[in-house]
Amino acid sequence: MGITTRQLETIFDELNERFKTNPHIAIRLGDGDPPKHFEVTYAIKGLHQNNNKEIQEATHHSIAITLPFGFPHFPPHCKPISAIFHPDFDQAAICIGDFWNKNSTLPDLIIHIGNMISGQVFSTENAFNKEAVIWYGQHKDHLPFEIPDFSTESPALEFPVFEEDTFTPLESQKTDAVEETEAAPKPPPLKQEPTFFNKKPVKRFSIRGLFLAGPVVILMILLCLVLYFNNSRYQQAQTLYSACQALLQKNSFAGANQKCNEALSAVRGIKFLGRDQSVTLANNIQTTLNSQKLRQGLSGMVLRNGKYVSKNDEDALIAFNKASDEGDTFMANLSWKEARDRYQQAITILSKISTADKSTLERGDRVKKDLELAQVNILTDEGRQWKETGDLEKAVIALEKAREIAKSLDNAVMVPTLKSIEPLLFVTQFLRFKMTGDTYFAARDWRNASENYQKALDNAKNIQAPPAVQLAELYENKARAELFFAIESGKEAFNNAQWDEAIGNYESAIRLLKENSAILKQVNSEENRQKLSRIMLQASLIRDKQEVARNLKEGKDAEAIGKLQSIIDTITKSSFNREEEFQQAVKEARHSIAETKKNQLIAKGIAYLLENYKDIILKNYSAARYDSLTDPKATFVKDLGERLLFKIECTDNGQGKPLRLIMNYIYDPAGKQWHFYSDTQ
Repeated sequence: MGITTRQLETIFDELNERFKTNPHIAIRLGDGDPPKHFEVTYAIKGLHQNNNKEIQEATHHSIAITLPFGFPHFPPHCKPISAIFHPDFDQAAICIGDFWNKNSTLPDLIIHIGNMISGQVFSTENAFNKEAVIWYGQHKDHLPFEIPDFSTESPALEFPVFEEDTFTPLESQKTDAVEETEAAPKPPPLKQEPTFFNKKPVKRFSIRGLFLAGPVVILMILLCLVLYFNNSRYQQAQTLYSACQALLQKNSFAGANQKCNEALSAVRGIKFLGRDQSVTLANNIQTTLNSQKLRQGLSGMVLRNGKYVSKNDEDALIAFNKASDEGDTFMANLSWKEARDRYQQAITILSKISTADKSTLERGDRVKKDLELAQVNILTDEGRQWKETGDLEKAVIALEKAREIAKSLDNAVMVPTLKSIEPLLFVTQFLRFKMTGDTYFAARDWRNASENYQKALDNAKNIQAPPAVQLAELYENKARAELFFAIESGKEAFNNAQWDEAIGNYESAIRLLKENSAILKQVNSEENRQKLSRIMLQASLIRDKQEVARNLKEGKDAEAIGKLQSIIDTITKSSFNREEEFQQAVKEARHSIAETKKNQLIAKGIAYLLENYKDIILKNYSAARYDSLTDPKATFVKDLGERLLFKIECTDNGQGKPLRLIMNYIYDPAGKQWHFYSDTQ
């Protein structure tokens, strides 16, 4: 339902009564009969934004408040008249949020908007003016601009001070005093124009008749009582404010907030005398209540190194420093595992601190380095213990990890740390590789045995004083492993008919015997070299015979003869040429050469006969015609001593029917002559 004129009159009377003497607020009704909106002017510090978008401080601000249909169930509509720069103000409206409810009143709303303008109340989310949100966030140190006391009325009139020698006659002074009082200039509040409701005649009365002797005495007594109670309240407020500051110093924020609010209530109860002091104290209290330290503290934040952090972060930071300090103590006492545990705890705590400052982060980096150094020392001790118990594998793993971590340390720490780790690591690796080589040697795994012995020798180069006995044993076992590997590899290749590989391995074995004759004390090097040389000769003979066979099969007689001659020469030059096995090989090679040469002569003879068969036939058979002879054929028949007997035949087509002609021809290699041959010869 709508608002009646009577209701509007009551509302405005309430506002007029509440703010008529307040120096910060003036209210003027708008147009209409009855008017449903009014303007409020504030005389407080705030911000304006001019036409050039420049932000400036202003001391006067105006807003309009309209009462809607359904008021007070529906909140008033508020909009700025002047260009107020505030996160919750725009040109069309003022965001009062959830302030208005069924228990709210217009005076409360007017004061709330005044607190907004003075910078005490503003939103940081879902605000109307995003630019203002940014500005207010960047200038928190300037907020609030002012803490006006909206409950304050205009300053009360001070009573004149009477001297003792001028106190008589009282009657002659009272009129002047009254007139002086009436003439004293009263600080003007913001101008209030005539309104729809204040057209009623205002009743005025004079206080001249009050200044009689009796009332003056009573007034003086009352004044003394007021002074007493004011002073008591002022002292109470000061005591509460001191308690507030002490609690704030101890970061007891809830208690400080309570004491400051109690002090503010006490100082606001001082209504008449001593206003300057009480206003100053109230401002100080309000400044403390609005201080960043208290506001941040109430929201769970504390100041650390000039920056507000959450209480959880502060507690975590204390725990981080404690764990770090304990880690440093354990490190100084060479208690590496305890130091590692504390440093790991410190790093875990640091990872949960969301607002760590630069110095804390730098200490965190140092703690990480110290943690790595502690881990290096732990691994080094473990490696030393494993070495002493004979578990060289675990010892090497621990020491290698220690060295790897040490390489990431700062150079000043890394160099001496590596100097303490590496000698122990090299000795342990030397022993580990030797032990592993011995294991493979016992299993007749010559290759792996030799490789591990070589790794042990490589590590021995890094040892300042390697054990001489173990070193000598290492060299001998390595030579044996290499020799046995070469011999077994040769045997395997021999069995697989891989003659070149077998010969190569045996040659390696002979070379190793020769090079290590001084080391291989328990090995008869000469005897073994002879055995290996004999096997090598056998392998080369088999290889060469197989090559001869391939050449003969492919018709490469010259190559076959050359290889056979090579076999004869190799055996002749070897120390085994008197052995029956190798003498027989020479005989076979020479026979093969002879057979191959004979086969060459036969092949040449056949080729000659086929090429010249017509001339040969016509020479011995004159009835034939040259162009009638066809289909020649030549074959080797047999040996006749040193001579070779061939048969040549062809077909004569010039006698009416084909006639097969056959004759024997003999070749004498000594004279290189061909002759006709008959069975009677």
